[in-house]
Amino acid sequence: MICLSFGSMLIYYKRGHINFSIAALIGLGFVAGGFLGSYLADFLPEHILKKCFAALMIIIAVKMLISK
Repeated sequence: MICLSFGSMLIYYKRGHINFSIAALIGLGFVAGGFLGSYLADFLPEHILKKCFAALMIIIAVKMLISK
């Protein structure tokens, strides 16, 4: 998976389709989200995490249904 992702990234880079400032912000978001998610997974009980995840999936589904 990593090799395919890296290969695709190289192709997009050569074609000039990568904005590195936005990519860096997205990467920082992934790192921050990973740390926050691991903290919450240790801190919150499992049934609350399941409810939060279900609510997030419902919100995303509704947004996908509403958007054009």
